Amino acid sequence: MNTLAYVGFFLMVFSLIYLTWQIVATIIDHFKKRSNKNRFMKMGIDFFVIIASFFMMSTYKETKADIQAEKQESSLSISKAKSEKVAASISKSRAKSKSIDSSKAESNSESIKASKERASIASSKSESESIKKAAESSKAEEAKKASESVAKKASSESAQRVAESNSIAESKAAAAKAASESARRASESTAQAVSTQKSTATNNAAASTNNTTGIRWAVEDGYTWATRKGHSRRLSPGEPLPSGYHYQTDN
Repeated sequence: MNTLAYVGFFLMVFSLIYLTWQIVATIIDHFKKRSNKNRFMKMGIDFFVIIASFFMMSTYKETKADIQAEKQESSLSISKAKSEKVAASISKSRAKSKSIDSSKAESNSESIKASKERASIASSKSESESIKKAAESSKAEEAKKASESVAKKASSESAQRVAESNSIAESKAAAAKAASESARRASESTAQAVSTQKSTATNNAAASTNNTTGIRWAVEDGYTWATRKGHSRRLSPGEPLPSGYHYQTDN
């Protein structure tokens, strides 16, 4: 960069700063109602200085040193980009190797876990089978005991039933015998009473007959000559004795 371009650059910077300050001071004067004619003139001069510094900066031309410096900067940036790419590729390869290692470790752990699960399943299966066999054997023993107890109970119940039926049959036979005996005795006593009553009636027929008229009195069974009122009948000569009546001899 040549000297004129340097001077123009510094003038441009100073002019911009001065112009900014004048604008701020003008705003302050406007709020405080102060005169700002000189400030506008200063701002105009500063504006022309900015234009002049712009033209001075436009005279800038690159030298060989600048070109070489730019080339060096570009080569440095390119090498830096390449090194960044290499570092990124290295980091990617490292990450990939780490992921592969982690996947291998995971697969190994999963295989170990699966083998452990298989072993636990086999052990649990064998335990369940042994428990099942033990339960089946206990059930069979219980069923055998239950059948034996049921058979014993049935035999005892059948023996008890036979004994009860025999005792019932014996009691029924004894009761029937007693009933037949009582019936026989009752029939005998009844026949004897009837025969006695008939003989008494026959013997008293002549005595209960009125000797003058031949009329006889028949009194209802269960009543006497004293309680015959309403329960006695007069029988004409030759009239038979009705059923349920007897001759009364106390007339």
